[in-house]
Amino acid sequence: MTNTYKILLAKVAILVAANSAAAADSGVYRTVLSNGQVVYSDKPADTGQASKPVVIFTPSGITSGISAAEIAATNKRIADRMLKTDELRDKKLSALDKLQASQKSKIAGVEPLPGERKATKRGSRLTEDYWDRQQQLTDAEAKAQKGYDDASTDYRDSM
Repeated sequence: MTNTYKILLAKVAILVAANSAAAADSGVYRTVLSNGQVVYSDKPADTGQASKPVVIFTPSGITSGISAAEIAATNKRIADRMLKTDELRDKKLSALDKLQASQKSKIAGVEPLPGERKATKRGSRLTEDYWDRQQQLTDAEAKAQKGYDDASTDYRDSM
């Protein structure tokens, strides 16, 4: 876990703790009446119903010394990181699809095509065209494998 990630987690923990502590000071209470109606008020209900303080997640309710600008910057970094991670996951899945398609092509390409077998005195042999095609299929699979490995590394490193 990188230091940046640890700092980010610490800031989020501070925000949650500060907002939880600020809930009691928020002055907003939620009460469910006997008929099921929910009432929000600045005072606890005096009807004998249980009232609970409501946590309001606003920068003004934070007393831990983190500015609204820091919160906004942290939220932006989190959103950007999530977007980047999603893009890298999609890239990895696309690379996996290409790898699987190249493997299927290689398996299907083992059989000689018409004209890739030449008659000899003792039977037949595969022509140079067949071996060239096999090399192309092998190269395509290796390229797809490298693409998948690179995409997997990028995705793993983004975590």
